[in-house]
Amino acid sequence: MLAYGNAEPQTCVNNLLKTYSKEAFYGRRKGIPTIQQDMPFSSATDQLEADAEDMIEEFEERVEVNEVVASDDEDGGIVLTADIDIVNESLDEDEEEDDE
Repeated sequence: MLAYGNAEPQTCVNNLLKTYSKEAFYGRRKGIPTIQQDMPFSSATDQLEADAEDMIEEFEERVEVNEVVASDDEDGGIVLTADIDIVNESLDEDEEEDDE
């Protein structure tokens, strides 16, 4: 986590992509499922990309997901990156209600 600037939509998406399911104590549904960790890379990527996109859409309503891509790092791990469009910068739900 950053010392400041954690509320930016891109930062929140990056934090979500680095969180595994059941890792967030009060948000057990938040995070990437770990079942694909033991699967071969080619088999796991499609499911991981779909799961990551669903998670971003559920927990970060300020962005629209164009694509999530899984790639492998030099240690053999899987890195998820998301191409997003920011549709709302604000975290304040009262502002959204006032607009309606």
